[in-house]
Amino acid sequence: MDSIGNGGKITPPASYRATTIIALVIIGLQIAVATGTYPFLPSTIPSHWDAAGNVNGYMHKLANAVLIPLLSIGIFLHYAFCW
Repeated sequence: MDSIGNGGKITPPASYRATTIIALVIIGLQIAVATGTYPFLPSTIPSHWDAAGNVNGYMHKLANAVLIPLLSIGIFLHYAFCW
């Protein structure tokens, strides 16, 4: 539960700080895995499959390596500052 401190400022609960740290650690791990595996990725990577399991879409390795970390950063920033 939020409590109002001096000057009418709202102080977040301790659980908010813990979840923020966990989210930042996960984002850091995603960035570390993406940079560590980037040199070993093929130039194009399957990114979409049809209902039968056949590949019908490819992504360049740079787009694939940065997509998940950037999405995670965007979602984190959205919930950290716009929530």
